[in-house]
Amino acid sequence: MSGSSTRPLRSIPKLRTALLAAIALSLPGTTEEQWYQAPGYKVAGKGFLRLRTEAEGGLVVFVSDMGEKEALLASDSDAFFTTPHYDG
Repeated sequence: MSGSSTRPLRSIPKLRTALLAAIALSLPGTTEEQWYQAPGYKVAGKGFLRLRTEAEGGLVVFVSDMGEKEALLASDSDAFFTTPHYDG
């Protein structure tokens, strides 16, 4: 799959982390739960966002299907990439 990356991941500054949390929690039915030792956001028990640990850096955003993922990766934006763990 295109968009795979082994580049170093950037961490998310604390201010942005707080903003992401506020946006996620503003969505109806969203809960914040620990998910792989990091803050995660779910609706009805299904995750849609996970703030990666400081060691991992970055942010995991779950999309509805592979077509949506492919479209984001094809956008040629450095903001979107995948790692082998999430391929497939």
